[in-house]
Amino acid sequence: MKPWEIVPKLGCGFGMPYRKSHANMRASKATNLDGTFAPAWIGYGNAFAAQEEGDQAMLGYRTAACLFPGCHLPTLYIGMEYMRTHSFKLAEQFFMQAKTICPSDPLVYNELGVVAYHMKDVWFT
Repeated sequence: MKPWEIVPKLGCGFGMPYRKSHANMRASKATNLDGTFAPAWIGYGNAFAAQEEGDQAMLGYRTAACLFPGCHLPTLYIGMEYMRTHSFKLAEQFFMQAKTICPSDPLVYNELGVVAYHMKDVWFT
């Protein structure tokens, strides 16, 4: 089985607690099959982020960022992990970096808005 055949199956384990270990196993298998396949590392990070295993999730996202430097998704997910731990300044820096890489992604702007709200830096008109 190829890593790109395993990655789409990662999402099926996030809905129920007993399925999360299956997502972890699939992510590990995909990264073991091809250690340079960046989507597998993003899936690896997402599998651990769903279990609130921040260190393991960051490992996956940082590896994907190194393997796929032109993609904004690893940077965006790193920012999301920092936001989950209430490190809003760090999260904002990563979201701004993701915005620089891909200024057309609405998810980046959504996350910047959430950070602004938490930092009480929101302008209402």
